[in-house]
Amino acid sequence: MVNESPPLFMHPLRHIILLCASIHLGLADEASWQQLFNRADLTGWNIIGPAELAPIVVERGEIVLRQRRNTPEHTFLVTQQRYGDFILEVELLAEGTFNTGILLRCEPAPTAAKVRLNGYQVKIDPTSRAWTGGIFDDYGADWKWLHDLKNDARARGAFRMGEWSRFRIECLGQTIKVWVNDVPVTHLIDERYRIGTIAFKIHSIGDAPEVGRDALRLRNVRIMTADLASHARPTPLAARRAPPVPDANDGDILLPPGFRATIVADNLMAGRDGDTLRFLALEAKPNGDLYAISRKGGIFGLRDTDGDGRADIIREFGSGGGTGLAVRNGYLYYSSASAVYRYKLTPGELVPSDPPQLVAQLPAQTAHNAKAFAFDPAGNLFVNVGSPLNVSATNDRMPGARGVDPTELQTRHGGIWRFKSDGLNQDQIKDGYRYASGLRHVLSLAWHPVKQAFFAVQMGRDQLDTVAPHYFTAHDNAELPAEEMHLLRDQIELGWPSTYWDPLRHQRMLAPEFGGDGRLTAEPGKFPDPVVAFPAHWAPMQMAINITQHFPNHYLNGAFIAFHGSWNRGPEPQRGYVVAFVPFGPDGMPRGGYEVFADGFAGVDPLKRPADARFRPAGLAFGFDGTLYIGDSEKGRIWRISYTGERARPREAVAKPLAMPTAPPALLSAEDALNAAAYKLYCAACHMDDGSGVSGMQPAIAGSKIIAGDPETLIRLVLAGPAAVLPPDRPKYSNLMPPWAALPDEEIAAALSHVRRVFAPNAGAISAAQVAAMRSIEQPAPAVAQPMAK
Repeated sequence: MVNESPPLFMHPLRHIILLCASIHLGLADEASWQQLFNRADLTGWNIIGPAELAPIVVERGEIVLRQRRNTPEHTFLVTQQRYGDFILEVELLAEGTFNTGILLRCEPAPTAAKVRLNGYQVKIDPTSRAWTGGIFDDYGADWKWLHDLKNDARARGAFRMGEWSRFRIECLGQTIKVWVNDVPVTHLIDERYRIGTIAFKIHSIGDAPEVGRDALRLRNVRIMTADLASHARPTPLAARRAPPVPDANDGDILLPPGFRATIVADNLMAGRDGDTLRFLALEAKPNGDLYAISRKGGIFGLRDTDGDGRADIIREFGSGGGTGLAVRNGYLYYSSASAVYRYKLTPGELVPSDPPQLVAQLPAQTAHNAKAFAFDPAGNLFVNVGSPLNVSATNDRMPGARGVDPTELQTRHGGIWRFKSDGLNQDQIKDGYRYASGLRHVLSLAWHPVKQAFFAVQMGRDQLDTVAPHYFTAHDNAELPAEEMHLLRDQIELGWPSTYWDPLRHQRMLAPEFGGDGRLTAEPGKFPDPVVAFPAHWAPMQMAINITQHFPNHYLNGAFIAFHGSWNRGPEPQRGYVVAFVPFGPDGMPRGGYEVFADGFAGVDPLKRPADARFRPAGLAFGFDGTLYIGDSEKGRIWRISYTGERARPREAVAKPLAMPTAPPALLSAEDALNAAAYKLYCAACHMDDGSGVSGMQPAIAGSKIIAGDPETLIRLVLAGPAAVLPPDRPKYSNLMPPWAALPDEEIAAALSHVRRVFAPNAGAISAAQVAAMRSIEQPAPAVAQPMAK
């Protein structure tokens, strides 16, 4: 028979050795603790508040705190010593309805109403809610929950009023853990308070009935301040990061009640010569990094290392600019004006160390060159390729423009193409699949998880009054056409370029280039109606679907859309510098309208020109915790929007009117008035009445050396277009001015004379004879438009 070794407990010597070791470790552990209460008196403690009304005494080796009627403010028993990192243990018994809590890392707040201390409060909750062990921020005259027990029934049952309970609280750096009777109830990450006193609170009760028999009893109060890492306990609770403290004025924007804003980063576009910030993306993980792409530069990586909601590390990488940006399956995808690329994201790296990979090659173009994209759950990549034209027409954007069959154009433009997200070096024609067409330009594209389909918001056409001044006025153009939201499906055709949606008539209309006159409707049923129609020229940018429970239920599964704001509403005020929200129903479809969610970006009311806007929303993305990030294109400010239930402090209205001119404009001569009318008709929509242009889209002509220079170059530029006249290294703009040779000599001379009189007073007027002379040299296509009536 083989002799087997007996179990460990059958070896007396081994048993004795283990017993001695455990006793030694226990004694060492006990030596690490410091007693905060000597069981005899309150040595080492101070009382803050009306102690004569809410007495604190020592009875039978226990600290007893009692409530009293007519206490006008809270009373605190406070340690004389301050503590940063520590482990605190205490046994307590709360009687009756005693309202109390344990405050951690307290700071004095002598001026706050009712409250002399600020700090974290571990709540002792006498109500049926039973959130004992949860933590809120007790700050002055107000408070806010950081870690409640709403969804944790096990934690809510750990404490019972009227019985002795053991509390263990670990404060190590940003992490606070709480156990009640050895049940883990709280695991919080926050950085509001770094060091301070520890306090027990007696809540004020005003003129309530006498409750003197209710008391809080404390015993075995001890603390550990050294070698904390080896004594810290693991917890099965997932860490909950407390929300950052919002800005007092919500970063100069207006939000619905209960929503607050924190500025994550600011002035990212400062000193960048007209560069603008475009889309945002977040890495899908707790503490996820934020990325933002600029139109002409690189990609910004932003990291919040201390949990205060503000980026303290900002790095720019890459070059060439772009618009689209998204994180998927460990890759950061981005688009330039002619391709989609991706970077491999290595865990822990903010800036990718590997070079980018080409995912899909797309056509380069000047106008509408932004390539927005999105993914479906199957891993397919859907990319917008916008139209290089306002409308498919000869003499595009010019009076009398005539429509051209868009079939050839739409083989590469004006639609949504599908690619494989994990494919590389894909070609648009060989590897791509045209999923949807009839779209002028789409930057708002998002997958809806309930409908299991994409929604897109199209940027509607411009300049109805320029193309067809006999049918449309400037006011008509300011209100037409709608920005259209559509549900996408395979092979859908949505009506551009031959039609547009009239939001006033609620009808699809025939475009003037294709025979429309503002009254002729499109063929019924040929193209779908929009599911939501937004006002004209609002310029929809990034769209995001809210799939989390962080916001109230009203916002669940709804669409948030950043609207960049109009430039093409003159002479009416510019509009649409907002973030809009579209509520969705349980069927995954919009409920029929939209709401303005965030406003005040323009900062000016009325806003006459885009250059006067304080901010212009462009980027939009949801964080892992359900907070919403909004990016401004012009200055490069990024906001973090959270729902707290609290209101911002009262402040001045965000929008302020511009100072009005002190003197009325001088009366114009008949000739100058006609010249001004020509500029208004042909030029002002893009270059603005004051010549300020639109950043990144159309150049400013006020102060331009070309305007003030020799007339021959200026005339040639209008006849042949800037691309044929100006050097290749000139500043580029997304809306390229076409040749205007189709205009009569008189009209070109009138518009240029106005430009030089207003923006270059010493340059002199331009005559029709000068235009005719240059036309004979350039020999462009013959004019087709008729002169204005004089």
